[in-house]
Amino acid sequence: RGSLASSAMVVTRTNEPPSMVGHGDGMSGLVFAGGICAALFTRERTGEAVVVDSSLMGTAAWFNAPAIIGAGLGPDRAMLGTYIPRDKGHWTGAYYRTSDDRYILFAFLGDHQDEFIDLCTLMGRQELTEDPRFTTNVERAANTLDLMHMLDDTFATRTLAEWKQILLPSKGVWAPVQTVAEMYDDPQAQANRMIRMVPDAKEVQPIVMPPVMFNEDAGPCNPAPDFGQHTDEVLRDVAGLDADRIAALRAAGVVA
Repeated sequence: RGSLASSAMVVTRTNEPPSMVGHGDGMSGLVFAGGICAALFTRERTGEAVVVDSSLMGTAAWFNAPAIIGAGLGPDRAMLGTYIPRDKGHWTGAYYRTSDDRYILFAFLGDHQDEFIDLCTLMGRQELTEDPRFTTNVERAANTLDLMHMLDDTFATRTLAEWKQILLPSKGVWAPVQTVAEMYDDPQAQANRMIRMVPDAKEVQPIVMPPVMFNEDAGPCNPAPDFGQHTDEVLRDVAGLDADRIAALRAAGVVA
């Protein structure tokens, strides 16, 4: 793990999928509430009612924007978090390595019996449903590490692409662990225009859009202004200074 003291960037090399900024229902709810307040304010001032959209994925992308943008600038610019503890917790919330060193993350909340049986059937491990260590969720909780190791062995036999097809009809919740660089080609991210490319004077810069949309629009995607780019406009339109006064301030070194 290396860090640059002059910036907030931390580059991490791991053999396991790193964690990123958590978002979840609470953070996404706050983002959505802010969007609703903005829409209500707009209606009060203009009489126009707008449709407000937000999503868990959009919020996750927004709060992890530095890592996603860094990945678009090259592998050495990617920002990653800390290790996810693999040997703790419960089999229903663990991640599993595939044969091509990718990962599947489970979120089988509640450990429901029908979901466990369905999973074992899809994976070709029906015998696990009859193993006395795993016949009920009580036994599975008591022997969760044993079950995780058995699932490890099974997942290691196929690639991520193969497991994605096998698990597609699963009753339980799961997801492939994607890298931040894969956000650029993710079908859902593309369909919702969550990441856009912004041209500036030197290059094209990837930008993660805000997680709230009004009338299906996340707003303009303009490059950030250069240093002092709008000084004259602000002094003229906001401060009410004329061109001679602005020129005098610049000559005196008061403004850049």
